[in-house]
Amino acid sequence: MMLEPSVEKLIKKTDNSVYKLAVVVGKRAKELKKLDPDEKAEVQQEVTKAILDVDQGVIEI
Repeated sequence: MMLEPSVEKLIKKTDNSVYKLAVVVGKRAKELKKLDPDEKAEVQQEVTKAILDVDQGVIEI
């Protein structure tokens, strides 16, 4: 369970759209998987990295 960043903080970055946040994080997680397909990382790790990328502004929304 992630405590930081909070969901409320992430939703504000997507103009208060939960749907938009879910789509952006999902697409970013897929991109991360494609970057290193041989890595046997769990989906949870990719989603966590995607959430952190959204929070840090690595990807533009």
